[in-house]
Amino acid sequence: MLTPSSAIEANYGITYQNKIHYNIGLTNNYTVLTRTQEMSAAYFRSFNFRKYNPFIEAGPGAFIIPAHPQLLAAQTSTSSSRLTSAPSMESGSLAKSVPASTFAPEFRGMVTKVPTFNDSSELTTLDGKWYNI
Repeated sequence: MLTPSSAIEANYGITYQNKIHYNIGLTNNYTVLTRTQEMSAAYFRSFNFRKYNPFIEAGPGAFIIPAHPQLLAAQTSTSSSRLTSAPSMESGSLAKSVPASTFAPEFRGMVTKVPTFNDSSELTTLDGKWYNI
């Protein structure tokens, strides 16, 4: 905590069975099975609004997809290069204190470039596109 209403937060997460879905046109659909790692740091700011305590946070991050992801559709493998991107992270919540606990649904997302795995197939048509994880 920096002040009673602001803080700095750091996160690390790993997903061992992440599926990235690609829909290219009407008939070409690919699913890539891979392991992903996510790291982020954010500035956190909370507010008081009647009985609610909403907060927002934003900051930089890193999204890492290791080498050798496995395609589950038309192809059996992709290039062996490791993919690293530098996304931005955003989050928000509306917390409400109730007796003996706090209820706080939250949205959290990372905006990054679409990983194409340096593949020679139709995935290269997605070069330069962005999406929200």
